[in-house]
Amino acid sequence: MENLWGCEHQKISCQQAAKAINISLIYKGVIPLCSLLGDHMEQSGKAPIASQGAKSKTIALAGILSAVVAVLTFIIIPVPPPVGGFDSSSILILSLPILLGPELGTIIVCIGEFVGTVFLVGVGLGFVYYIPGIVAVRGPEAYLVGKIARPRVPGGLGGKGRELFAATVGPIWETFGFIVANYYLYYLIGGPAMIPLYVFPLLLTLIDLIWVVPAMALIQALRKWVKANYMDEQLGLGTEDGTRKGLFRTSTIFILVSWILLLLVPFLFIGWFPTIA
Repeated sequence: MENLWGCEHQKISCQQAAKAINISLIYKGVIPLCSLLGDHMEQSGKAPIASQGAKSKTIALAGILSAVVAVLTFIIIPVPPPVGGFDSSSILILSLPILLGPELGTIIVCIGEFVGTVFLVGVGLGFVYYIPGIVAVRGPEAYLVGKIARPRVPGGLGGKGRELFAATVGPIWETFGFIVANYYLYYLIGGPAMIPLYVFPLLLTLIDLIWVVPAMALIQALRKWVKANYMDEQLGLGTEDGTRKGLFRTSTIFILVSWILLLLVPFLFIGWFPTIA
């Protein structure tokens, strides 16, 4: 949901969006992060590791899809205040972890949301603390969706009901995560007076539930296209046990660092926050 996270409902003009969406720059920002995956796709011990071909395909696909996620953060659908609007990246947050598995899906979401938010902040459409905040909340959301939806046994099928439930849980977690993070940040900055202005309105983040049905439709369309239930198994992307553990480790580090930065924000960068007049 694009409430600019602190409910500072800024207007986004076509000129600003056009300036922000520079596909080549976004892709250049995504690729270095995705290339780091190759170093984390191996697991010591008896677990098999990913072949060089699988690594290359995983990095390439992660780069492309992360760039798409980043671009979708700029496509904002306006709604009346106090929500202001919600971005389109939620459709991929709710679908990629199901199609690609929770590990790879979470990595793609983290990288895409990170790069997209950096660009938004860079063109003046948000505060700097949105960067760790969006990854800290939406990264776990992606993993939760994938973990609930995917079957425990490789090659199995989770079922449409299970996938629908997982996609519904995602926005509920997102709402909870933003409320917890905002309560922490704004209570420390401004005390109880900030809570009604910057925490309670985040209950409207539940509007992201409207993306559940489009996400389910996208999943079915892509399944018909690749002629498989799960794209990672069909393309041989990160399906080895060792690879999954490596991807999980990488995404966990990414999310933990984001939460640590978020916890440090009130003590280091008080000037990033809006104040009550």
